[in-house]
Amino acid sequence: GPFLEGQRRRLVLLSTTAALGGFAEAAVLVLISRIAFALAAEGDQRSHVTVDLGPIHAVLSLPFLIGLAAALIALRLTLNIWQARLSARASTSVLSRIRKRLVALYLGASWSLQSEEREGRLQELLTTYAVNASTSVLYLANGAVAVFNLSAFILTALAVNPAGAVVVSVTALLLAAMLRPIRAAVRRRSRRSAEANLTLATSLTELASTTQEVRIFEVEQQVRRRLDAQTDVAAEEQYRTSVLGQVTPAFYQSMALFLVVVVLAVAYAVDFTSLASLGAVILIMLRSLTYGQGAQSSLQALHTSAPYLDTLQAEEDRYRAATIERGGDPIDTIGDLAFDDVSFEYEPGQPVLCDLDFDVHRGEIIGIVGPSGAGKSTLVQLLLRLREPTKGRLLVDGRDVRGLTIDDWYHHVTFVPQDAHLF
Repeated sequence: GPFLEGQRRRLVLLSTTAALGGFAEAAVLVLISRIAFALAAEGDQRSHVTVDLGPIHAVLSLPFLIGLAAALIALRLTLNIWQARLSARASTSVLSRIRKRLVALYLGASWSLQSEEREGRLQELLTTYAVNASTSVLYLANGAVAVFNLSAFILTALAVNPAGAVVVSVTALLLAAMLRPIRAAVRRRSRRSAEANLTLATSLTELASTTQEVRIFEVEQQVRRRLDAQTDVAAEEQYRTSVLGQVTPAFYQSMALFLVVVVLAVAYAVDFTSLASLGAVILIMLRSLTYGQGAQSSLQALHTSAPYLDTLQAEEDRYRAATIERGGDPIDTIGDLAFDDVSFEYEPGQPVLCDLDFDVHRGEIIGIVGPSGAGKSTLVQLLLRLREPTKGRLLVDGRDVRGLTIDDWYHHVTFVPQDAHLF
């Protein structure tokens, strides 16, 4: 739901075209069975065909039926092309929206969150996870098409032969119920696979940014062993997910074909004699099972994508909860700065800066000296308003900076970083 913002109209149109396409295809199958039996007949039955579709009863010429079947096929093709455009547009729109929203939320989050984010995690969310979410919209669209096609086929079968319609409906429900435990297993495996791949991708990005340290401190073997282990875990989880994903369609196809054979056996046992009606029902049933498999495959794919959607939603909520407050009073100029009894703690009870009091006047140059870990970087981050003091205040011309708009603050403040990055 959260990822389908702005796409519901497209999905409604997609479902409508799917239903129309389903009725068109089902009608073609009925016509094909009637035409085939007419061609096998002799005399007047060969040139004129009786068509029964529920309340519709007509005797039509064979050339007209052939032309009608061709026209319905053309209509179905047109609807299929429209469906492809609608589903592709929905998928790409969702991908674009997810990426823009995630970037905006990350940039608007606090420095505390940004500084703790592991390297490579955001990139993985914006690529693999966002693409999986986008693809899930395609799965949903394909599933909707299959479901509405299946519904159209069942209604058509009801008009041709009520007993056949009941068989098709019961078959679809039975297969869906039988595959439910497998879908649950696929979802569990997919979640483990997604977590393993995210861990591996993050570690690889960290390796790329720390290659100098890895070589100089002679830890290549340790790093390689760790990455090898993570690779093995990701591969094993992917293997298990893949096996389940491939076994399910094969199981569905086998059961579907078995049920078709059962229907034929029942027809033989009750001495069913309406060959044209039986042929139409068998054709509709075979195509219905195909669409049922499409719906099942889409549902399984959605279960596979669910962990990616869950993670994206959780990350968006985490970024949103850390959104910084941008309101406040405007800043015209910055004169004197003052630390008023400022303390800061990363962990409760473990102070990094304690009771700092000092003034900086406009034009002054001040050096801050101390060993590694003494709090120099933390002090600069407080000055830059990347972090807020645990206790005390940072004052600008006597005003607490927390009451001043942060955008104006960065308009007046800059710094020269220790590591220069080229944009």
